[in-house]
Amino acid sequence: MFKFENLVVTPEVQDAVARAKANPTSAPIAVIITPQDGSTPEDVKKVVMSAGVAEKDIESAEHFVFVRLLPSQIEQISGDKSLNKIWLDREMGIQLQSSLKTIQALNCMDAEGKVETCEDVAWAVLDDGIDASHPALKACDVENFDLTGEGPVGGHGTHIAGIIGGFCPEDNFYGVAPKCKILNFKVIGQKVKSTSVVIKAMEMIRQMNDKAGRLIIQGANMSLGSLDEENFKVFSPGHSPVCDEANRLVASGVCVAVAAGNFGAQYYMTSQQQGMPVFAPATIADPGAAELPVTVGSTHKELPNRYGVSVFSSKGPTGDGRLKPDLIAPGEKILSCIPPGIIPGQIYAELSGTSQATAHVSGVMAFLLHRYPDLKGHPNTVKDILVRSSRDIFRDRTYQGQGVVSLSSALQLTSDRAG
Repeated sequence: MFKFENLVVTPEVQDAVARAKANPTSAPIAVIITPQDGSTPEDVKKVVMSAGVAEKDIESAEHFVFVRLLPSQIEQISGDKSLNKIWLDREMGIQLQSSLKTIQALNCMDAEGKVETCEDVAWAVLDDGIDASHPALKACDVENFDLTGEGPVGGHGTHIAGIIGGFCPEDNFYGVAPKCKILNFKVIGQKVKSTSVVIKAMEMIRQMNDKAGRLIIQGANMSLGSLDEENFKVFSPGHSPVCDEANRLVASGVCVAVAAGNFGAQYYMTSQQQGMPVFAPATIADPGAAELPVTVGSTHKELPNRYGVSVFSSKGPTGDGRLKPDLIAPGEKILSCIPPGIIPGQIYAELSGTSQATAHVSGVMAFLLHRYPDLKGHPNTVKDILVRSSRDIFRDRTYQGQGVVSLSSALQLTSDRAG
């Protein structure tokens, strides 16, 4: 078997190469290639083409190259000095109104019951699509960007968008940041669900802001993550391509909320230890392991102090020892929008997951930017405010982060800072 003499080829890709060699009929391996410092994606494309890949079969972004390669082609290019890393293009998937009280968001209604709305804030939802015709989402002025070619509508993304910005007084349904403008970046479909598509969407957001010369998209919600249940085995956790791009998006001025994942704290088997089970507390999924975004775990929608952190919520620290999640939010049996037809006769349903928790945090950030526009373009400050104002429920920090997000406390802290 070919032995890779350096770390250009990540362990995940090495494993994929070994599996492909054992099964010659397997499909080419989807990879993401990062250029070495001083090299560009165009340099990498030339290297890939030298291995016999047609230019039309190679895609590139500002910082990455996406391509499917045979094991022999990976071996051929692995020694080229213009390559930094060859990563596996891993499969991504979705991470599944009493909760408004839990995050102390009811102050969005005045004494007369009038709802304070957030039309001046725009939030990108990177998910499986949104039903813009839903009664509670019509006011969100949803704009579609379908990167899958499978149509803009999705069930999970509709649920997430409803939590963030839904508004339907007739149904007595309100999101955390009612009427927030939603940009529907569909990155997950039935056939398309790769990391590279998520990266492309984040790059699109940066480019749209750059082209406009201002932040026309102030925030992004990523209730998604790697489907690999052994995230603690990932090479360089927090520094994978999707994490790098998430950090880059935050650095550009965009607030980003990311799901911690639904992998709980797990046991797994290792052959090195003769099949003995090993406890793995560090199950934060990429891109949740990225440093700069707000990584969100889940708690009970009404009684977080009693029930603590949801059993399914991924636990920290990250594989390289950083404290994650940053905070937690309601993620159990959350009522929100669904497209008609999923459940006969219903357009609202309860779903659970760190996805729903993350949407609450996106809503809190959006409302904060609405109330204090000077915070737009300062995601690190927004994150600091949310973390410092979170409500401690006295669980392990690697489970709860700094505690339950609180909109009222965040607003008060921001007011105190401004004063």
